[in-house]
Amino acid sequence: MIDRRDSLFGDIHREWLKPLGFRKQGRKSTKVIDDRCVLVVNLESYPATPGGPFRFSIELKVTWHTGGHKPVMYQLSLPSYATREQYWSIDEAAGTSGMIERAREMFLHIGLPSLHEMQSLEGLVRLFDRLPSHVSLVWYWQSYFELLVQLGRTDAAKALLCRVIEELQTREDIQGKAMELLASLEAQPRDAQPFAAADGYAAR
Repeated sequence: MIDRRDSLFGDIHREWLKPLGFRKQGRKSTKVIDDRCVLVVNLESYPATPGGPFRFSIELKVTWHTGGHKPVMYQLSLPSYATREQYWSIDEAAGTSGMIERAREMFLHIGLPSLHEMQSLEGLVRLFDRLPSHVSLVWYWQSYFELLVQLGRTDAAKALLCRVIEELQTREDIQGKAMELLASLEAQPRDAQPFAAADGYAAR
């Protein structure tokens, strides 16, 4: 099973990632777009419990250094995109062919288009919008907030923070941070020039 898993990732890199300029190191393929944007495709694997299935996933990640307080980060786990499962499970007794082929198809039809969108800030907005249930994840809403601010979408950034405050009432620590950011945003002059609009990144 481990050989089939590693072969899968090798095929993905050779067939689709390498032609796009990715460089492979072990179970990770990386592409540096420029000094602000880095793409990573990573094969995550989890050892099988005694008598249990072998588990693995393919993770897509991007980091954008937009000039804001924090870098904008986005990550997508292909198994959870369609099934909400954190990983694919392979039972040696049941064979591996079906699951391996499913992973290949998901990378082709979901992974590659997502990598393309990750290379622009506008594309990132579309990706964040497709995962509204992830608002409970700190990395999700903080990065999305930073992205909206850098794009000059103040009203959308405020709406996101209000949603966090409303939906995560049991998380006082998160609520406090969201309220702090909301107050800071409301105090910002309306004519403040966002990085993305000034530097042309909003249209990339």
